[in-house]
Amino acid sequence: MWFRKRYLVLLSVIIGWASCRNCSQLEFRKSDAQIAQSLKAIHQPFSIAYFKEQSTNIRFLKVGKDGLPKLILIHGSPSSLSSWQPIYTDTAFVNKFQIIAIDRPGYGYSDFGSVIINLQKQVNTIQPLIDSLTSNSKAILVGSSYGGPVAAQLAMNLPNRFDQLILLSAALKPGSEKTYWVSYPMVLPWLSLLFSPGLVMPSAEKLVHRQQLEQLQNWNNIKSDVVIIHGNKDELIYYDNALYAKSKLLNAHSIKLITMSGKGHAILLSSPNYLKKIFHQFLKPQL
Repeated sequence: MWFRKRYLVLLSVIIGWASCRNCSQLEFRKSDAQIAQSLKAIHQPFSIAYFKEQSTNIRFLKVGKDGLPKLILIHGSPSSLSSWQPIYTDTAFVNKFQIIAIDRPGYGYSDFGSVIINLQKQVNTIQPLIDSLTSNSKAILVGSSYGGPVAAQLAMNLPNRFDQLILLSAALKPGSEKTYWVSYPMVLPWLSLLFSPGLVMPSAEKLVHRQQLEQLQNWNNIKSDVVIIHGNKDELIYYDNALYAKSKLLNAHSIKLITMSGKGHAILLSSPNYLKKIFHQFLKPQL
């Protein structure tokens, strides 16, 4: 009887592990069909496309008419371009901008599971797509959480392509963030197989954040208007990341620091309407 109970407990653990590891919700992404379904109600043109840079496939979404100012959105982790759904399904934004949301390498459907933890390599993979999207017009570039340093480096590399840079709860100051203990065993060989890739990849990125953020280059190249948005109760990416970014942006045309009083990190998930009000106020539609 004792052996039988022990066997049942072990079997339950295995089944529970398999269910969690393969749970689609832990992938934090939506398929092309799911995204298309979410866009039906707004009756706006859209396309979902894939851009290949060397051996990496990058998925990106366009919503809105050609000729409108471009609003380019780069997500954090764990996440994907579908995290921006409150923005790209809101006609108040789509009527003013052509919205472009990108799956960072390894996330969403950009070769899911093959994360590029080297920041400069990740930027170099995305940059040809950004270059092609902005070759004929300037854009607004938004980076959220760990999409923030990606956006910042892109703005440094392509200083004449962006009229405005938005840094939302962005990780920019080396070492100024919380790392959960589970991230350390999660990335170890064999142990990583016990967890969903949607959780392993953010941990792999997280553990090299300090080193990678120290390699952010050429802050002085950013000469656009910059809006820094950060919650002063952010317990994941601490508020002093915002102050650090402000201190580094010496050549920016203007800097606006918006402190979200009492707000934490995942503001797009927890308070999308609050964030949309800020965007409506500070995004510049006329480029």
